[in-house]
Amino acid sequence: MVQEFFLELGVTILLATALGLVFVRLKQPLILAYLITGVFLGSAVLNAISADGITHVFSELGIVFLLFLAGLNLNVNVLKEVGRASIITGIGQIAFTSAIGFVILLALGFKYVEAAYLAVAITFSSTIIIVKLLSDKNELDSLHGKISVGFLLVQDIVAIAALILISSMGTGADLASVLSSFLLKAAAFFIIAVMLAKFAVEKIFYQFAKSQELLFLSSISWMLLLVLVSQVLGFSSEIGAFIAGVTLASIPYSFEIAGKIKYLRDFFLVLFFVLLGSQLVFSSIAPILPTVLLISLFILVGNPVIVISLMLFLGYKGKTAFLCGLTVAQISEFSLVLIALGVKVGHIPETILPVITLVGIITISISSYFILHSHAIYGFFSRFIEPFERKKKFEDALSKGEAGVHKIILVGFNRTGKSVVDGLKAPKESILVVDYNPAIVKKAISSGFHAVYGDVSEPEVLNFLKTVEPEIIVSTVKEFGAQAGLLKAFPAHKKPFMIVFSDNVDEAKKLALLNPDMVVVPPVLAGKIVKDYVNRALQSKGLMDEVKQMLLDDLKKY
Repeated sequence: MVQEFFLELGVTILLATALGLVFVRLKQPLILAYLITGVFLGSAVLNAISADGITHVFSELGIVFLLFLAGLNLNVNVLKEVGRASIITGIGQIAFTSAIGFVILLALGFKYVEAAYLAVAITFSSTIIIVKLLSDKNELDSLHGKISVGFLLVQDIVAIAALILISSMGTGADLASVLSSFLLKAAAFFIIAVMLAKFAVEKIFYQFAKSQELLFLSSISWMLLLVLVSQVLGFSSEIGAFIAGVTLASIPYSFEIAGKIKYLRDFFLVLFFVLLGSQLVFSSIAPILPTVLLISLFILVGNPVIVISLMLFLGYKGKTAFLCGLTVAQISEFSLVLIALGVKVGHIPETILPVITLVGIITISISSYFILHSHAIYGFFSRFIEPFERKKKFEDALSKGEAGVHKIILVGFNRTGKSVVDGLKAPKESILVVDYNPAIVKKAISSGFHAVYGDVSEPEVLNFLKTVEPEIIVSTVKEFGAQAGLLKAFPAHKKPFMIVFSDNVDEAKKLALLNPDMVVVPPVLAGKIVKDYVNRALQSKGLMDEVKQMLLDDLKKY
């Protein structure tokens, strides 16, 4: 048994690594490489992987760790900021998608019960895939990232409620009592978790933080405890893991915990996507293909349009609405489970299963590209969306108007950006901070800076920056397209002194061709500084002690 497991695990990881390398070279999403690995190892080809046992447990752990880290990246105070938008958008998208989808499915020839099941199933989007892709793009902290995660959790709660109701139909339980019990338990779980986060968690973890190993183990223990509580209450493991992350998000050690957990998440998630791919096998595709393509088209186009419309109605900018909309252009693992459960209780025939499964692989594959290239796609559609924006937008309220012309513009108020402005011999009111994270914008304003919410990849933001007429611009964002657009925005005769950052040497060389005054590559710069310190240490130990003390004093500021 042990040998079989290691053989299966070894073959899976080796093939996923090989295909992953090919997909990286082709600049394609790694998720597709893992799905294809599963298809190749599944029953359709080699039949070398099973959908149960230890591999299944490992894939479930990937989901749990993913949602735990998503929760760590949120804060209870942040949830207050986007909670209204997430709830309205989540419930509105479910209502409109299911209603419109039901009519379309009836027109395609499905019976009433079949159409109802499928209409509900296609309303759910994959929290796992979306959080993974947004995390890879470093956009979980952005406004659209937070709202997206919020309404995906609304979807998950509705999906769990639907699964409980269908299960109760199979057992003959009273629907009203089942639903009321579910709502009461959900409210109690949420309130208790929030109270723990507010009054107890930080004090408990202060003791564990004295040891790095204990901090690592205690964070996993806390996550597994809430996962267990969640399961006992009838919820999914994902809900428990996410709440566990949220309760730890506000403690001072959350960054350390996230840094230690992310490698476990990445490993186990590979097995989740491989296992998902191994189940995507179809005996007869041709007869159902036209129907599958029409349903997929509705999900890929209709779902984003519904979310974009709702977000514009709530007063968000077109770009925020568009980026949120693209996240719902696929179905969820809950969709597959819902249909499978409907078949199990005898409500719908087994012929529905290959339909929803094929819709799943089509929408997951295409929507991955949507999310990865969302900013470029918005650039094409922006002229169609911007006319529907409200004059007074939600994002405008996040900005503090500047008092006159700013000499310095800092794009990105993260740790790097903050270290740039700390100690500058310039008054704070002469510095304008630009960031796409609403929490960071508020932090900058509370620190005494003038700040605006915005993404420098947006023409509107670039036009605004040009009107400020700064003398110096420092951009610490790492996205190549945003940095290149910023450098191109200013004409040569009005170009301020510009410093841009890049983590990639090849991209830094391309940015250098756009004539910035300085391109900072942190890994290269760090290497040069360390080399200088080593040379100083060789010359004089006393001098090195002074440098060491200076560095320690600087670190204490952060």
